[in-house]
Amino acid sequence: MKLNPGLYFAAVLTFLTVSAFPAAQAPEGQRFAAALYHFNLQYVAGDRNAEDRIVRESLAPLLDLYVRHPGWGADFEMQGYMVEQLNERFPDVFRKLKTLIESGQIDLVCFHYSDQFFLAYPRWDMDWSERLDRRLLDRLGVRRSGTVFTQEGQFGEGLSDFMKANGYDTAILPKNLYRYLHGDEDAAPYYDMNGVNVVIGGKGVKYEDGGVKLSLEWTFFDDGELLATGRTSPYSPDFRYDPAALAGYEDRLARLEADGVKLVTVGGCVRALKALGVKPAPLKPVLDGTWQAGETDNVFRWMGDYRGAHERDDEVLTTTYRSRTLLAAAETALIRLKNTGAGVDALEETLAEAWRKQLLAEVSDSTGWTPAPGEIEYALEMDRSAADAARGIIEAVKSRLNAPFVRINIATGEVVPAAAQDEPAVRERTECPVKVLLEGGFRDSELYCERAGERRWDVVARFTTKDWFRNDVRMVFPRTIDRIVYSPALMEYRVVEYPLDAFKPEKEAFYLPSPNGLIGIGENVSLIKHAGSVHAAWEYGLREKTVALRMLRPRNARYEWRVSVVMGTPAEAVEEAKRINTHPAATY
Repeated sequence: MKLNPGLYFAAVLTFLTVSAFPAAQAPEGQRFAAALYHFNLQYVAGDRNAEDRIVRESLAPLLDLYVRHPGWGADFEMQGYMVEQLNERFPDVFRKLKTLIESGQIDLVCFHYSDQFFLAYPRWDMDWSERLDRRLLDRLGVRRSGTVFTQEGQFGEGLSDFMKANGYDTAILPKNLYRYLHGDEDAAPYYDMNGVNVVIGGKGVKYEDGGVKLSLEWTFFDDGELLATGRTSPYSPDFRYDPAALAGYEDRLARLEADGVKLVTVGGCVRALKALGVKPAPLKPVLDGTWQAGETDNVFRWMGDYRGAHERDDEVLTTTYRSRTLLAAAETALIRLKNTGAGVDALEETLAEAWRKQLLAEVSDSTGWTPAPGEIEYALEMDRSAADAARGIIEAVKSRLNAPFVRINIATGEVVPAAAQDEPAVRERTECPVKVLLEGGFRDSELYCERAGERRWDVVARFTTKDWFRNDVRMVFPRTIDRIVYSPALMEYRVVEYPLDAFKPEKEAFYLPSPNGLIGIGENVSLIKHAGSVHAAWEYGLREKTVALRMLRPRNARYEWRVSVVMGTPAEAVEEAKRINTHPAATY
């Protein structure tokens, strides 16, 4: 995660252990403070020197601070890849981290193996991320907490479903995303979202009810790399440990402790609130988003907003989406082979390593905030490696099945021999069922519709952009409903619907990632972007009744976008999205 250097958060909830509360409440109430340090070893993705400095210059000094103060609690968030590299390359730092975790002083928050932009990809990918994390942490004997905070503060309703399936209990919702959706309002101590606990990070809380009186604050809620280095970015050659900066922070915490404030963890806070009988408030609807939603236009910064002249969002996102689909096909074929009784241990290890590379390729820093050229190449290199491994697995399955080609249906798991590869569909051009506009500066362009089924039409846009870094390209559709109808990340098997008046937006549009491509524009009318051809965020207009795909300041290049218009119920549209994006069938 990369925040603007000037951003710094200090204020929100409390995280305490049940034992932190005495049996009787003091007249002035209890005071608690928490800190969450978000570390990202892929801050400068692919730069091993930057990785070394992140550990030595920022993480190690902060761990030493907590060793000096065994009564202070906090949450350290990092990806599984960072835990893995600490063990392999920094054993002294790893032992210190593990000791602090085992003592219960700090909680390890570790939700994904790589710092993936997981909102943009199907749940299958996060299932692998969870699997790799569990395998790693079990092997190293490291305990992680049930608390969830994610790269770029990614959050959405689908988290609740994933968390319940994998033993997590508490998620942190960044205050800026909540404000992006609902305006500024007082925060409750904690909330309920479909059976999981949610605390809002970045906003102070005072609570008094039924004899329970609390005040809760954060001392730090930001990129952990910035604290011990005087807020210097790992991109800077001046990124190094600043003893004065950390000493000032240590003094601040010591003063809080001396003033009666308990420094605690997120999970402990929720457990204590429950023990005191404090009930969670129902959480208002939350759309898929990131923690600086107002500044980044939510997910648009990663999915279509080209802030640097060298950015290649469309290429990176569509390429990684195609490779993850190829991996899903390879996995399906491997399961079919395993069910025949064939030995597949070596191929299974190849598959696991390929998914590890794929998750590294999905790193958020390759498309936002302002990716360096090396970070873009890092993602594409990892992607190529994952795709090559997937093709190798499919070839091995074909060889063992003695088949020149195989037809793989990811949705059903069916893998059958085939005589030849699929021929490209030849479709008749026809009138579009909805109005479509293609806006922007083009050297050449064409826009047309094809009939793709009884209730499906494919809109095809082919164009070559011009005016590099001054262009604004949009494919615009009219919207006839005042509801947001989409499939949240991590639960793309269903559609949720929210009326617009359920939100108090601070912007003129919401931007949604739509990992299965689906968004509704009318009564039983849905759009499905083909994520292998275009994977920009959906722009849901609030001032104008439109839904659009958008690229802002894209590089001059040739593009082909394909979007399906589906006339049918939301459930039928989900099935079409599976066939197009998340669970397609193809011959290899």
